[in-house]
Formats: sequence, C-alpha cells, structure tokens
Amino acid sequence: VLISRAMADGSGVVRIPAGRWGIKAGNLSFANFDRIVFVGEGIGVSILDFVKEDATKIGYVDNEGVRAANCIAKFDTGNHIEFRNLTIKATTRAGIVSGASGPANAAAVYYGAVWGFKIKNVGEIVFDRVRVERFNYRGISVYGTATKKVSILNCEGRHNTSTGFWVSDAQLLEVKGGEFSYNGIRGEPGTGYGVTASANVGKVIVKAAHFHHNYRKGLDTHGCGGMDVSGCTFEHNVVFHLAAPNWNVPSGISDVIFTITGNTFNN
Repeated sequence: VLISRAMADGSGVVRIPAGRWGIKAGNLSFANFDRIVFVGEGIGVSILDFVKEDATKIGYVDNEGVRAANCIAKFDTGNHIEFRNLTIKATTRAGIVSGASGPANAAAVYYGAVWGFKIKNVGEIVFDRVRVERFNYRGISVYGTATKKVSILNCEGRHNTSTGFWVSDAQLLEVKGGEFSYNGIRGEPGTGYGVTASANVGKVIVKAAHFHHNYRKGLDTHGCGGMDVSGCTFEHNVVFHLAAPNWNVPSGISDVIFTITGNTFNN
C-alpha cells in the first residue's frame, strides 16, 4: 500500500518507520515507474522482514519463469530506485533443504527460493547504508540490459546463503565502503559471496570495502568489462578473496583491464 501511494502521489518516497515490519505474502510487482525511494530510520532500526518458507523448489532457482524465487517485491522498468537507512532481511530456513550435501556447485546445494527484492531494467539503483541478511540465496537481485548504474554505498551483506547483492547486466557497478561477511554454508564451498557481479557487467569499481569470512569468495565476478579495486580489506574468505574471470564479458569489449591496488589480503 505504501509503495502504491508513493507512486500515485508522485513523490515516490516510501518511509519505513522504526520497527520490525513482517511481510508474509510478498511477491508484489511494480512496473513502469519514474522514481521510488525507500527511506528508513537506520540500519537495525527500520527492518523489512520477509517471513516465508518454500521447500518446493530444490535445485536452481531463478529471477523469472517456472522456477522463479519468491521475493518481497519485483520492480520492472523504471528510471531510479533507492534504498536508504534500513535493514532488509528474511526469516526462513537456510541451508540444505534436501538434507544431502555435495561438492561445490552440486545440485544438492539448496538454491533457496526466498529472496528480498528483484530489480529488472531500472536505469539507476542506489543502496545507501542498507543491511541485507539471512536470505537463503540472493538478497537483492539486479538484472536487465537497461540497467545503467548500481551503487552500493556503506552497506552490509551478511549471513546469506549466496550473497546479499547479486548484480548482472549493469553498465557500472560501484561499491564504496561497507562490510560483506559470513555469507555461505559451512562445508558447502559452492555457497557464500560478499558481492557478486554475475555476468555482463561493464565496469566494476570497488573502494574501501571489507570482505571477510565468506565461505566461497569475498568479491565475485563471473564476467565484467573491467575492474578497479583499491583500498579494500579481504580476510578469511575460504576459497578466493577476489575472483575476476573474463567469461561473460559484455559484447563489444575486447580489452578487459583489471587494476588491483592498495588492498590488504589476510588468510
């Protein structure tokens, strides 16, 4: 209701008061908007809590289609969306739903179907002082070729089975400051990323962020057109601190340049 009112009155501002606001149904959908801004009263003060269980989807779960994950809301096609000063979390089962464990990336790993927000084809996306925690796969999933810029500013992503922030298709992903930690399931090295630039991201810029105790990778990219990482600290990430492969590079980019300077790596 708050989102619909903000869109209808033209302000685009959704204010989240202090408190824990439980959301049980979820799967809301909003499309073709100009600007939406969620404003809370602080991390750990204004809390959106997705209280949801879904054990029917075991195996790979995606943004859309027959295996689409549940989410609080999906935003499709807009100019600008922003989240500020709040916590976005889930109360749900984490871990291996099938009861069986397996090697990295095995089908036995539970790709959970309880996510936070899906954001598709929105031009500019900003997260400013936002904590994303305890989702059983992705917290925030950004995708769509109309995505121009994603900014993750002084945020936290922690205790998610995969990651709090999963970004695909953006022309630019910037991460400035923040702490990304304790993502993944112990014993399952196919899980746990601090921040993921999944595929077809034009440029990744990361400055002064802290990535630690993620079970697979601190900073994960599955393909980008270039990367600039500086002033960051990587500690106690189990498999990789920083992964920068060059597959799934956006079309039209022939020279992929990685600049990694002034960072600290501790095991």
